[in-house]
Amino acid sequence: MIYYKNAKRIENRYQASLNTESTLNQLLDKLDVQDFSESTSSSYTYQNGGSSQYDVDLWGSFWRIGIKSQQSGQKHSDEYLFGQRVPDEYNYSFVALNQDAPLNVTGETVITDSIKTGKRGLLFSSYGNQAFIGAVTDTVLSETFNKLPTETDHLLSFLNALNHSCTLGSNLTYPQTRVGEQYVAQDSLLISNFSNSDLLNNEVILSQRNIRVCEDVELPPFTILIADSLMIEGDVKGKNLILFGRRYVSIKGNTSISAQIFSNGEVVIADSARIKYPSVIFGDPIDECEFLVSMEDKSSFAGTILYLESEKKVGKLLVAEDSVIDGFVYFEGKSNILGTVNGNCIVKDPFFKKKTTTYLNWLKEGNYNLTNRMEPFIIPLVFDKANEIVR
Repeated sequence: MIYYKNAKRIENRYQASLNTESTLNQLLDKLDVQDFSESTSSSYTYQNGGSSQYDVDLWGSFWRIGIKSQQSGQKHSDEYLFGQRVPDEYNYSFVALNQDAPLNVTGETVITDSIKTGKRGLLFSSYGNQAFIGAVTDTVLSETFNKLPTETDHLLSFLNALNHSCTLGSNLTYPQTRVGEQYVAQDSLLISNFSNSDLLNNEVILSQRNIRVCEDVELPPFTILIADSLMIEGDVKGKNLILFGRRYVSIKGNTSISAQIFSNGEVVIADSARIKYPSVIFGDPIDECEFLVSMEDKSSFAGTILYLESEKKVGKLLVAEDSVIDGFVYFEGKSNILGTVNGNCIVKDPFFKKKTTTYLNWLKEGNYNLTNRMEPFIIPLVFDKANEIVR
């Protein structure tokens, strides 16, 4: 009898997981045709006596799906992120958005797979006494290019909600995102393995000043950190986080996380930090300030870096030669990429600087390779519908 009960319990637990999978598949069909403009909750009941309850809400730039299923007292629960595929027509290693000047390629630049330039085309140029010694190994297409993102309003709205909450020192409220317990402080906070680890019982941790996370901390999945300046360093781990630093976000040391990173100022990834898939960096500078993304010291980023140009606002992307981006870059500001991009790189003003001279719309170094991008690869919900699940 004991063996029978154990076998039945295992069978019901397995069936509960199948109920979760069935509910997920039904939701994916809905998400392809239905826009959940607000948080949604409902349930399914199955003929086998099992049932599932689900929640759908925006989690930064993805949908978050939470499912709790049961079968004869045995339970199964899981959470998923839901995004979009890169549209096929944009699958180039490198795209130059600048229509007013040719793209100059010099130095040791290597571009594998197709590239697309503006109407002025591409030039292989010498720099000083140095000839072009890199490689462009596939077709160069010279034609106009339509801007990619079409549905970024919710990203800007979410970033503004984070900014508003930080500035006022008040709870985060965003109609399409569910959050649990919130901890709000006016002073700086330290979160480490030895200090204030009980703060991690809150889903949202906010400081009007600074938050520093360090010393072997594991942040629970789906934690939101909001601060004027946010510093993460020293063997920190976490999954599916949302990080906001109004002026500054710094991720260094042995940190290994996946996160959606929002800022109105500067994002620095350094010291061999690993930002894992599916991550996002999205910024919008305040007033006439500059939005800066900087990668250095053998750091790596897997996901999407997204910046949209706006009047009187400047964005700059700097990637050191020993740093790697795996995924998708869409950047309408200036970019100086000396490292590697495994995936799509779409930029407006590539540049490099020598002494007092800035060479605009020039590629001097960097390795761009679409073939090496991880698959499957999912991007934020900013394009026309082409959706897929992110585990």
